[in-house]
Amino acid sequence: MKPNPLTDREFLFVALESCILLAAAACLSVLALAYYLTNFSEDFRGTGDTGVIKPLLFTGAEFRARKSGGTLYEGKDLVVSQLKGGEAILSIDTQIATSDFQFMHIDAEGIRPELKTFVFWQTMENPNGIFYAEMPLLENGGWVNLRKESVWRGTVRNLEIGVFGDLGGDVFRLRELELHKFGIGPLMGTLLSEWRSFSPWSFSSINARRGFPEGTIVSPVVAATLWLLIALLLLGVATLVRSVSVNGMRARLFLRHPGAVASASLFITWLAVHLLWLEFLTRQSLETHETFGGLSARERRAADWDSQYFLLSENAKRSLSTEDLPSAALLYIHDSDREPSPQRVLYHLLPEVLIESIGRLNEERLEYYVSRFDHLFVLDKEVGRNPSAFSDWANGTLTNTGAHESTLRLKVNNSVGALYSIERETRR
Repeated sequence: MKPNPLTDREFLFVALESCILLAAAACLSVLALAYYLTNFSEDFRGTGDTGVIKPLLFTGAEFRARKSGGTLYEGKDLVVSQLKGGEAILSIDTQIATSDFQFMHIDAEGIRPELKTFVFWQTMENPNGIFYAEMPLLENGGWVNLRKESVWRGTVRNLEIGVFGDLGGDVFRLRELELHKFGIGPLMGTLLSEWRSFSPWSFSSINARRGFPEGTIVSPVVAATLWLLIALLLLGVATLVRSVSVNGMRARLFLRHPGAVASASLFITWLAVHLLWLEFLTRQSLETHETFGGLSARERRAADWDSQYFLLSENAKRSLSTEDLPSAALLYIHDSDREPSPQRVLYHLLPEVLIESIGRLNEERLEYYVSRFDHLFVLDKEVGRNPSAFSDWANGTLTNTGAHESTLRLKVNNSVGALYSIERETRR
């Protein structure tokens, strides 16, 4: 037997009841999360019992530009019009007890994916140490969970805003920086900032997409699940109350279709999480179009993050003979360069040049690579800037105890590395 379809009036009642139910569940969810954090979380335990502490506000005009290519004050704002060496540092001296504040709100303009923005601080207990937290990648700033950083402790004597990257012709405007103690408002603001903070595609995105930064207070999926479960629990209680007679009469003015209300609540919860993902995908599409729209394949590669590796590979292919596939190894010096740069160079070199080995270069392994390969790609910015210093070191390190005497000769280099050929002479 098919269920009767809802009338328009019944549908409106179901939608209204679902919204009321979810609103009540949202309030209870936030209270439950706040209770859990202040009583059981290592980061926030005890922060709800510190009494009334007013927010601490700093306007942009109170900061000074310790390093920048150009700044000016507009009312209470500090405006950075140009970076110096790709960075600007805005600083203010202060005295803050970190135990009084757990959240920071930054009101700024000009934050974009091409920029990295950080909050730095120094403490009286460790004056030589510099600690930091990354700001959310939102257009107008956002909230920062200071307790996420285990180094937010002691007494802060200096706060700084660091801007790194490329302004792209725009300006960075700092309006306000405000510190808050734990509370429902700051907690909700921080959650929304963490969930909505934009992060470009990474190499792990091909396997999975988290949709939110690592280290958030709570995952939006977990929060949505808790929200829905509390809503369904309230629905069950309300349905039970509706079935109880009061003075011989039953309350029939609400929840006449509890199954439809449950389905609507499930749909609204799913839609909220989906819209969160959709916001990210929309921003990613806009950034991709702005970066690569209207460019040829070669121009797109030159505009990508690995453009210098692409240019190194292109120059290397032109300098190497393609009659025979040259024997080459791709080496890095520091573990920080292990991923993903070598794989990008390997990709850009194909099909003209085939890399037979990728490994870490050190003094012990130098003899092995020189004896086995005809060419060495060395990925290191210092080597790229001063390639002769590396070849001088390598030639001085080689023992050349075999039948051939080997020498490294520079072929091409740029800011991320260099290509060396290995010349061998038979000993007489």
